[in-house]
Amino acid sequence: MRNIIFASPHCLVDFTSGAAIATMQMLQLLQKSGFACQAFCGARLDAPEEALLEEMLASQGSRYETRRVKTGNDIRRMIFTFQGDVPITIFQTASTRGKWLGPEEIRAFLRSFATFLDRNRPNVIDPRRVKVANPKPKYVVNGIPVLASSRGALPEIVGDAEFLFDIPARYTPTTKTVLSEEEVHSWVETIIRLWDDPTLYHKSSQAAEDRARIWHPEQLTPKYTKFFQSIFPQPGPPFVPR
Repeated sequence: MRNIIFASPHCLVDFTSGAAIATMQMLQLLQKSGFACQAFCGARLDAPEEALLEEMLASQGSRYETRRVKTGNDIRRMIFTFQGDVPITIFQTASTRGKWLGPEEIRAFLRSFATFLDRNRPNVIDPRRVKVANPKPKYVVNGIPVLASSRGALPEIVGDAEFLFDIPARYTPTTKTVLSEEEVHSWVETIIRLWDDPTLYHKSSQAAEDRARIWHPEQLTPKYTKFFQSIFPQPGPPFVPR
């Protein structure tokens, strides 16, 4: 049986994160398709307020166990839980909010992950740095027309079903100025057209629902299964910074 490990500093049992929920659904689908899946993740949540993970898991009816685990010279607090049949190990950070508290916490996470890999030899490691969940697929599934930029993965998500607009290259993640009136004119014009033209809105809504079908589990499961079945086991242990 092929073993797949998903790793992320973000918490995979974050019920407020669309990205975490989608990833968990993918692992559960692969598990049902014959793969042995498990996850190692941090405790960082999308929610801005501090949270107690044990309370969050209990409120969702998830079974869990908290243990202190020796990893190298460290003794770290871990939470062991399941989502469906997928086992998840959660590395407890000092906070569930924001970024790492310092380089030592990052190193501790990597040391713990290295120990985890020594004990659970996978055929495949899927490392992620999951950022804020992208809401676009949710809108598409519900038949809501989406206006999106042509950057990143958005064109692949919405396809020909939605309205794509170019954002000038000078706007980057660190830019603090907003788009000019001229630059947002096409966005506003499209919103007004959708509002005033029921025929256009209905056509765009139907196109969104049609596009959403390619993201349905029945469509994705065979693709994921074929991809992971095509991967050969690595000759040696996985490389992890120590």
